[in-house]
Amino acid sequence: MSRAKTALAVIVVLLVAGLVVGALVPEGETEPGISAPRDGGGDEIFHVRLAEPGMYPGGVYTGSFEAPGGQYAFDFVPNGSSPEILSITLEGGGPEYREDFLLEGTRHEALLGEYYTWEYLGQKHVAIQDGGTVSITIDPNGNTLGSVSVYLYEN
Repeated sequence: MSRAKTALAVIVVLLVAGLVVGALVPEGETEPGISAPRDGGGDEIFHVRLAEPGMYPGGVYTGSFEAPGGQYAFDFVPNGSSPEILSITLEGGGPEYREDFLLEGTRHEALLGEYYTWEYLGQKHVAIQDGGTVSITIDPNGNTLGSVSVYLYEN
């Protein structure tokens, strides 16, 4: 077989393999670092990417944002090295909200091997009753090596 035919055969095999792998990824899952509201949420109200723990005293992020009263949902873009427990506290706009989100990895079998998806489990929906300035604290509970993006969307 000539080199040109061999190269063409390799390209065809790679294209077919890419199509097969793409078809095996469950709908709604995205690549790490690409996020969209998973619950069909509305506008993004808050976002932070925790990647450099030295930027936050003790590795704990604190900040604030403006939010009108309403229903909201958290969304995350974690990876395998993200904190195993991510504690989030919201103050202002109504009763305090506090949740410890637990990172869970799910193994998936695919034609060409296996891969994992990562998700934070916990109560992701929160009501901000009065609106106004909301303070947020995100504590990785000492695990400051892995990155994670945290989003809050209108519901």
